[in-house]
Amino acid sequence: MKTKKHPTEVKNSAAELLIELQKIILHYGQSYKQLHSTNGYVSPIMYS
Repeated sequence: MKTKKHPTEVKNSAAELLIELQKIILHYGQSYKQLHSTNGYVSPIMYS
């Protein structure tokens, strides 16, 4: 018998993953802005 995860549990883990991903993107976004601060424009495509 397989144990099924409840939809809420799956949603929670997915949300946690998204939060972690956003933290990483923010972190790299900050360092990217610092590296290319002369540009004045940061494209989200660069670190997506």
